This record gives sequence, structure tokens and C-alpha cells, in this order.
Amino acid sequence: MLHTNQPITASELDELDRMLFEQSGASTEEEFKKPLGEKPLGIFVRSILGMDSASAREAFSAFLSNAPLNSIQIEFINYLVRLMSQNGRVNPEMLFEQPFTKFHAEGLTGVFSTETRKKIIEIVRDVNGRAVAV
Repeated sequence: MLHTNQPITASELDELDRMLFEQSGASTEEEFKKPLGEKPLGIFVRSILGMDSASAREAFSAFLSNAPLNSIQIEFINYLVRLMSQNGRVNPEMLFEQPFTKFHAEGLTGVFSTETRKKIIEIVRDVNGRAVAV
């Protein structure tokens, strides 16, 4: 589910947590959770697995089919989809920084209108949110 961007429930995450703990060889829950740091389990797992590229593309499919985009905008979205596939998530603040400033010095702000930026950030937050329990 995490790999394909499907929503995950708290009970599914609890079961995943239990299975991973049992297989980890850690003697305590604290020892097991230490590598997670402050990350929720779903985000941690997705950061390791990444996300299925078809699922990442699917997250943007409605947006891409409804918006007339120029070549730089399409390249920006394709790059965003690749990063989501590799990393499992993208922090929305990254869209205004390197590596997205290679498309425009202001990143997302320089490439898209205000309304379109809001839609892109909404999609990114939705994808990121699917790695935590619903």
C-alpha cells in the first residue's frame, strides 16, 4: 500500500510495525524505533522503498490532463514524479529550492501561476499524507 500510494489505516500500520519489530531482532521497541527518529513508520518505510512510478504519475494524471502546460512545466512535473518515485515523498518546500531551481531561479513560483502552484502543492501533500494512517 505504501509503495502504491494507497491510503493506509492505523491498524495496518500497527500490523506492519509488529511484523517489522518481530523480524528486526531488536530486544526492545525503543531499540527498534531508534533508526526511525521522528519519522512516522509509513514515511520511514516509503523513504526506503520509494513509490511505484506508475502510482506517482497517477497522482498527477488529472492535473496533467486538465492543464495546458508548456515544455518546462511538463519537465518540472516529470522531475517531481521521478523524485517522488525514488524517495517516496517530496517536502513541498523543496519545490522552491534546488534541484527545482534548475527550471527557474524561483523554482515552483517561477514556473507556474499561483492557482497552479496551489494544485501542485495540494497533490504533493496528498501523496505525502498517504504514508501516514487515515
